[in-house]
Amino acid sequence: FELTAKKADNSRGGTITVTDPANTQLIGSPPVTSPQYIAQTSQGTAEGQPDVGPTWSFQWTAPPQGSGNVTFYAAGNAANGNSSASGDFIYTTNAVSREGAVAAPCLGDVNGDKSLDVTDAILVLKHVAGIELLTPAQSAVADANRDQQVNVGDAVKILRVSVSLDTDLPSRCP
Repeated sequence: FELTAKKADNSRGGTITVTDPANTQLIGSPPVTSPQYIAQTSQGTAEGQPDVGPTWSFQWTAPPQGSGNVTFYAAGNAANGNSSASGDFIYTTNAVSREGAVAAPCLGDVNGDKSLDVTDAILVLKHVAGIELLTPAQSAVADANRDQQVNVGDAVKILRVSVSLDTDLPSRCP
């Protein structure tokens, strides 16, 4: 088999890392921007084992956010082992990994569980009282009443939303 991951401009679509060197290998040594190709080693075949497909594993790390979709191209050879192309079959396929949109943080969801509830309000109150510090990400969503500061008013807003007394914010995050 051989597999590569490419972006729309045919440049490298992330990084392929060998995790099973006995059965897989990177082919060639391209520049950092050129596509990588991973293939089986001679040990990584199922030669002489009819109807038994070997498995190969590797790690793929996506390119940086904003790089766009990545298409994986793969080819496999169902060979009869006679050292010629006669009787062999080449199979190819491809699959697109679409870049996902990063979900916007949900205002008021301090604990990140996709729901505004008493737990979020308690975290805000603990922060205001100096009992617990919020992470920068938590602080960014803790300002539920949008007054540019994290205070008791935010905890009250979160509680009101959680019991449907305030509908200015959704009680469940997408």
